Amino acid sequence: TILAFSHVDGVWWAAGVVEATLSQPDRERAVRHSAERLLRQFAPKHAEPASLREPAARRASSNFTRRGYCAAVARALDYIAAGDIYQVNLAQRLTVPWDESPARLYLRLRQESHAAFGAFLGPGLLGNEQALCSISPELFLHVCNGVVTTRPIKGTRPRGLRAKARDEAARRDLEQSAKE
Repeated sequence: TILAFSHVDGVWWAAGVVEATLSQPDRERAVRHSAERLLRQFAPKHAEPASLREPAARRASSNFTRRGYCAAVARALDYIAAGDIYQVNLAQRLTVPWDESPARLYLRLRQESHAAFGAFLGPGLLGNEQALCSISPELFLHVCNGVVTTRPIKGTRPRGLRAKARDEAARRDLEQSAKE
């Protein structure tokens, strides 16, 4: 079951996959039951943003050492230079002690960030009492009516398909940028 909240429209929606052997009413009941369980976890907390108290300072631990992360960046740059890839999302797992529900962390992120895109995958979906919270200003991929749109922010520039000089200027700009 997937539960989503539209921050634009202010409404929740749910969708789910159930066994095809169930009757249509039983399928609807099963999805409704899962959605209601998820809503109990999220919706009441969403309605009470003031109750999200300031968390205590916490120390995060990473699955990378500084040296390991720098080595991974160097390897990614080698792949880019070889032309094997053009963009890398080099992620690291940061683990932070958190006494509240993962949903409260996600809602806190949504409260603090004005990023347009986000997702929450809770323990019910991931298992092992793990959750994934994602907040991003970047539209990675959108598909609508067979049209694919991507709007990456980092490491890209628009192509000047009819203006070779524009492509060359964009290439130089990327090469000279320490960030990109």
